[in-house]
Amino acid sequence: MGSARGTETSVEFVTPVPLSGGGLARVRWWLEPVAGGYALHYSDPALKQLVIVPGPLGDASFGYLDADGQWQSEWSPADDAEEVLPRAVRLRATTATGERVWWVAVAALPYRPTGLQPESAIDGF
Repeated sequence: MGSARGTETSVEFVTPVPLSGGGLARVRWWLEPVAGGYALHYSDPALKQLVIVPGPLGDASFGYLDADGQWQSEWSPADDAEEVLPRAVRLRATTATGERVWWVAVAALPYRPTGLQPESAIDGF
């Protein structure tokens, strides 16, 4: 599973800047049920489980912006898909002070690399 994958309750992807530092790592953000809603959790190889927002976050869900500018409730590209990353990831929730929307643009080309070839396919090296 090399690309980003996400549902309404969790998102997983590789990032060069995990919260623990230390370079490239697969991270996961997820919503876990608590009394009155959800708590927001995070993990990476060094931080096995960190509670980011203890909650309760009501009506919480992740969303994924596609190439057509539409928000999707899931992000699960096929293994051979050209576009493997969403344009942005959003978390919507209701807090004690009202509705909140957090989103982050994905600062990477959304397409699978095409210039990479196995060493056996490169002549002269």
